[in-house]
Amino acid sequence: MECYEKTVRLSGTVWFDEMYFNVSRSAMITKENGNWLKGISRNKIDVEVGIDSSGECCAEILEKGKPTGKEILEAF
Repeated sequence: MECYEKTVRLSGTVWFDEMYFNVSRSAMITKENGNWLKGISRNKIDVEVGIDSSGECCAEILEKGKPTGKEILEAF
């Protein structure tokens, strides 16, 4: 996990959203039959973004694939 805004502290009402980016083609994982994994899989990098009611925002790169709610909260 890598944080780009270590000094930002979100407080009050906080909204979260995520964006997913493909890993490089050379790093993509395939199924046993050779097909690519589809949807939100280990072939996607998750970037979580949070913004609070005062306008402070923060973005963090999480692990590959879909994170759990606990992982998102621990990131911020």
